[in-house]
Amino acid sequence: MPDSKYDVVFTGELFDGFDKADVKANLARVFRVSDEKTEKFFSSPRVVLKANVDRKTADKYKAILAKTGAVVSVEPRQPEGRPTTSAAKKAAPKTPPDKAPPGDGAVAQTPPDLPPADAQNVGPLWGRKVEGGEANPMTAKGGTDAGPSGGYGSLETGIAGDYQFTIGETLSEAWQKVSGNKMTVFVAMLIYIGIMIAFGIAAGLFTTVLTSVAGESGASLGAFLTQFAQIIIAAPLNAGLIMLGAGMAVGAKMRAGSVLSYYDRIVPLAITVILSTILIMIGFILLVIPGIYLSVAYMMALPLVVDKGLGPWQAMEASRKAVTRRWFAAFGLLLILVLLYIAGAIPMLIGLIWVIPLALIAVGILYRNIFGVSSIAAA
Repeated sequence: MPDSKYDVVFTGELFDGFDKADVKANLARVFRVSDEKTEKFFSSPRVVLKANVDRKTADKYKAILAKTGAVVSVEPRQPEGRPTTSAAKKAAPKTPPDKAPPGDGAVAQTPPDLPPADAQNVGPLWGRKVEGGEANPMTAKGGTDAGPSGGYGSLETGIAGDYQFTIGETLSEAWQKVSGNKMTVFVAMLIYIGIMIAFGIAAGLFTTVLTSVAGESGASLGAFLTQFAQIIIAAPLNAGLIMLGAGMAVGAKMRAGSVLSYYDRIVPLAITVILSTILIMIGFILLVIPGIYLSVAYMMALPLVVDKGLGPWQAMEASRKAVTRRWFAAFGLLLILVLLYIAGAIPMLIGLIWVIPLALIAVGILYRNIFGVSSIAAA
């Protein structure tokens, strides 16, 4: 029904990779209460963290609280604050001994309102390595889903700048995820290079024919058409590489062939590349600095077209607004990745075996933290 109400309920369950102390500290920051009060959240088998809200609001709270490491559920509102049905209680996870309840079925007092901006306070814990394995907020113990974006950012929060990102943590998490993904990235790059080489050969033959027919004017026309066609052919591949890194960032099992998955979006992707390139070139003409700014600001436009289904201009503006909130950090990350590329290429290109997947995953982590990953499910 349109007027249905829901409760946001915590049963003491945590996402894999988070320990109780970290989650308590995160909840204390989010709710702005003392550590002693957050201990009460763990002393009952069922704590109503937010009561009597609509479904959209409840889902928003669930996504925000996922960043703390706490697994919460959205349950239909029970009359007079009563606990869920006995069937639901039986389906709930067992409470560990250290969370033994003072009484059966107790419902804790609802904490203060949770401001969405407080999600920024727990951002640095994403991907943190703790005892028991690497944090993976996409999948909770028992298989609870953290939401369509896995508990990370969303289009709305990204544009608002409500996300956390640091260069050190991004590179550290990306390095941890390189292991096991190098071969996938290597094969994906071979696919990319193979397609571009084949295109180059075909374009060369086409230009040669035009030159023989129309001389220098044919050569100029051939060069222009080749460059234009290259943009169109490469746009879905570039989007595929970024989404490959984004999938690895959320722990999904990715295939190298996924770089070919976005040719059905070739028109909006090509338009996005052409528009952003024109504006970046104008920016470089206007004292260089605007061009540098736009080069970084538009870095997330392609994945937004394929992952969020945005149009070219919408994707460019969403990327620009979101990245601008942490522009210098994003620029610093890209600068470090370029330097790593140069360093990796020096010893006979051997270092690129690690640098290329590191760079792809790092950009994927940045996209994940800002917008969340909607079109790729975690493994």
